[in-house]
Order: sequence, then structure tokens, then C-alpha cells
Amino acid sequence: MRVTTLIDGRMRRLDRKNVVIISLVFLAIAQAFFIWAGRRPGGLWNKSWLQPGESLSEVQALTPEGISVSLATGEPTLLLVFSPDCEYCQEVAALWGAWIAAHRKGLEAVAISSALHDYANQYASDQGWGLEVWTLGDEPSDTPGYALTRRAPWVFLLDGEGVIVKEGHGSKIAEIARTAQAQIAHDTQPGIYQP
Repeated sequence: MRVTTLIDGRMRRLDRKNVVIISLVFLAIAQAFFIWAGRRPGGLWNKSWLQPGESLSEVQALTPEGISVSLATGEPTLLLVFSPDCEYCQEVAALWGAWIAAHRKGLEAVAISSALHDYANQYASDQGWGLEVWTLGDEPSDTPGYALTRRAPWVFLLDGEGVIVKEGHGSKIAEIARTAQAQIAHDTQPGIYQP
């Protein structure tokens, strides 16, 4: 295969080898750009706020009464992140409802959304979750709150200081909650919890 190009007013033929080399160079430059863009604060895929060990204590949410609260609740908290318009959230909504009804005992759990408060509350009520729903509103895109609500359905286990202990897709609610329940057991019976 030969490609003909016009360079400096002259016709020049590029053979397959040259086309492949030029394509590989272009792809390497594009890949380097995407890696750089993803590592910048507020970058394209910045997930640093969403990993275990990262603190969400400065994220402020609103309760149904409009009171601003911190995600550092003082006790282990299971944070269920959802969006009423998300089809994946609808797929796990029944799973969350069943888990909450059967296993929540003694575990602080809160649902959180970036949707309007009335809409988010109505959705959670329709699902039968029986949880308090907090909302975040319009967060700037370079904040932990924004990053938090862009992953839905997602479950986070936060320690009492608001630090992520464990996180995962919403379908893994039971696995993540077991970690929280082990922590609670450790707090009442030292020696049980193994992080």
C-alpha cells in the first residue's frame, strides 16, 4: 500500500512502513496527553478522592431539613451514592432495599445524591430504603463532592473521620458493609477487626 501526499509542493510517496511509524508516533503523543490530563487536579479521570485512605471530611451535604453536615459523622458510615435518573442505580435499588431491610442493624447508613432534594428523597422513598437522603447540589468539578457523586451507584464505607475505608460498585453493598460491621464489632469487642 502506498499513500501519496503533497509535501512542500512536491508529490511524495509514503510506504506502509512510514504510515505505521507516523501513526504510532501520533498515538504515543495522544496517550501521553491523556495520562497528563488525568493526573492534574480536576483532570479528566482524577479519582484520587475516591480511593481508600482519602478523606471526604470536608464534603458538606444537606439534610432533608436543609442543614449542612459533614461526611465525618463520628462513626463508621455506609454511604450509598445514587442518582434517580441513572439506569444502573435503578438496577441495584431493589438490592439495596433488601440489604437495608435485612442487614443494616447497628450500622449508620446514608444515601447521597446530587439530584434536587425532593426528587432524591422521593426516589429513595419509592425504593423503600428508609434512609436519610443527603444532597450535594452544584459542586465545582474540582471538588471531592463532585467526584463522589459522579460514581453512581457506588457504596463507600467511611470511618468516623470521613476517610474512605472501602468502596465499590453498588452491587457490592453486602461485601462493603461486612467490613463496617466488623469494625463495629471491633469497637465493642477489641481484637476482632482486621483491616
